[in-house]
Amino acid sequence: MSRQYGIIGWPVEHSMSPAMHNAAFEKLQLDACYDRFAVDSESLREQVSVFKGKLSGWNVTVPHKQAVIDCLDYIDPVADAAQSVNTVVNRGGVLYGYSTDGYGLQRALEVEFDIDVAGKHVLFVGAGGAVQASAVQFASAGARSVTLINRTVSKAEAVADRVRKVSPDVKVEVYPLSDYPNDMSDVDIVIQGTSVELKEGRELAFSFDGFRKDCVCMDMIYNVVTPFLQKAEQHGMRIAGGEDMLLYQGMKAFEYWTGVVAPETVMRSALK
Repeated sequence: MSRQYGIIGWPVEHSMSPAMHNAAFEKLQLDACYDRFAVDSESLREQVSVFKGKLSGWNVTVPHKQAVIDCLDYIDPVADAAQSVNTVVNRGGVLYGYSTDGYGLQRALEVEFDIDVAGKHVLFVGAGGAVQASAVQFASAGARSVTLINRTVSKAEAVADRVRKVSPDVKVEVYPLSDYPNDMSDVDIVIQGTSVELKEGRELAFSFDGFRKDCVCMDMIYNVVTPFLQKAEQHGMRIAGGEDMLLYQGMKAFEYWTGVVAPETVMRSALK
């Protein structure tokens, strides 16, 4: 019997995950398929109950990464620390939640820039589930300092509290998007984690004045050079989109579902 997987979110039409996972299933000759499922916040719990009897596992994207936790039976310690789940495994009707976002981003930085987060000052723009998971992951991996900039300060403070709880020794600072320090020369890595620039014509009010030119910048948005990345590049910084983050978080999810090593080359080619 064919196994069914998918991704749930709102919106979800833009997701490239089906191409990546279906290529992997085909390559490994696994009788499985992966699809998109648009699920709004009001129907999340009801839909999870439906998927429990239908899907062997699924990915979770915006805006459900935290809300889905209450619908699951078991949360992996990493996901629990981050209070963010992006991968669900259905084991005989028992739902297990994992977070692969932080792993995916850390691996992407290693591949794109040959950079280790240990000892680095990392700045995140945004405070959603993927940022929260990544900030906790990076702090646990030895980041020296984490700065969070977000339009709504209370959301960034909530992420900061998670980081402090997991890694009390890591310096954590929070600023509103409208008012952050002019001197950011201590920052080594900048991560853009909002969905603002997913919509064409929208641009984050963010300036790289005050940042070092040898700072690296990655956007979690993939398959487009966002205005955010364009400004970083104009400033002289090395840039990368979120393609590798998508790849590596997806590979880890695939391995949770199948117990098989994910075929990196095939999945990367499918994304391209």
